[in-house]
Amino acid sequence: MLPLHSLALASSGWNVLATDISLIVDTVLKPNVASNPQTGAVQARELDWSVAPLAWKWNDSLSITSPGSGPSETSEESDRSKPARAADMTSTLPPFDLIFTSDTIFSAELAPHLLRTIQHLAHISGVSGSKVEQVLYPPAYLALENRDPLLVDKTLRQANDVWGFEVSRVPHIKVSSAMRKGGVNWEDEEWEGVEIWRLQLARP
Repeated sequence: MLPLHSLALASSGWNVLATDISLIVDTVLKPNVASNPQTGAVQARELDWSVAPLAWKWNDSLSITSPGSGPSETSEESDRSKPARAADMTSTLPPFDLIFTSDTIFSAELAPHLLRTIQHLAHISGVSGSKVEQVLYPPAYLALENRDPLLVDKTLRQANDVWGFEVSRVPHIKVSSAMRKGGVNWEDEEWEGVEIWRLQLARP
């Protein structure tokens, strides 16, 4: 399924760029975008964390990191879908107001690539603040089920020490209260390991 947070944001009128590896984009994200009409624009594109940001290409409607990797279209399909795809792409380009990722801390090898990706997305979305030389960056939220505390702790330390993020956990009471307001009433044991962390870029 398209990630729940993507659907929730789009249904609230936000324009959403949903990303994953090409296989998931083509077989999961795009079909769910097509079958879930939303108020805001939703576009699914490939984003490979291991590709250095200098190699990213925002003008490719299929992939940010591997241009031309998506499934081929017939000429008729391409002509028919081109206007809508172009409009969605324009509305989901940086700068971004919010960065959100879920269940993405699962590999010690990939964690630095994930953090580099988040840092770059935040950096290119910075806007001038009210103070001289002040730059305001959008927050990034990491939602996870903490199955590997050592890996999660190491990744969060790297986010602060290496990538320049101020890291703080969203209080459990706030998360559970918001979920209840949305009609989700979990039992206490269902919350075990569920965490949301806020990463705020403090320096470029």
